[in-house]
Amino acid sequence: MLAALLAGNAVNALWPLPRSITTGSTGLVLSSSFKIEVSGPCPSDLQSAITRTLKYIRTDAHQRLVVGRGSVDAKAIKSAKQLPSLTVTNSKKDSQTIAAEAKAPLGTRDEAYILNIPSDGSPATLSANSTLGLFRGLTTFSQIWYTHGSSIYTVEAPISISDSPAFVRCFPSRVLKRRMLMFRFSLSEVSCWTQPATTSPLTSSSANLMP
Repeated sequence: MLAALLAGNAVNALWPLPRSITTGSTGLVLSSSFKIEVSGPCPSDLQSAITRTLKYIRTDAHQRLVVGRGSVDAKAIKSAKQLPSLTVTNSKKDSQTIAAEAKAPLGTRDEAYILNIPSDGSPATLSANSTLGLFRGLTTFSQIWYTHGSSIYTVEAPISISDSPAFVRCFPSRVLKRRMLMFRFSLSEVSCWTQPATTSPLTSSSANLMP
């Protein structure tokens, strides 16, 4: 991660880092009329997320962390194609709001998405089977761009990203309870070393670590 930041590489410095990323080395500039269009269900909080994404990209003014900043990309920016739009596709017809999907148990949430940004000036695409997945994809999309003067750009097109949560395992409540009890017991044992000699230390028989 640090090496990517020092190299001024935006895509490999994404957070959280997606599972799969492929990039090119072509310049691409956002059109001054760039827009995000939705195909499929669009709950109100997804529309709000789209509005925030557009605002963030246009006002973030993030620059490459290299000597000369964006000036080193001036030639690539000048000859770059323009990205006219991002098409966001929600393939699940009965999708809920982002807030509702985020409250679902971890093992049942669908946060996967696929993001493709071509280098030839054709629209970018973001697809998912849930509004939560689209939200994750929008967050990733917003981190890709640099600003130099009036240009918002990348020098790594085409970009293809596929992502889904790395950890979806849920621990049963009895396991979590047992671990919390073990943690509390270990803290109590440590505190015994600092107690006055007249204080009786905690004994193993006084703590039941089994659920």
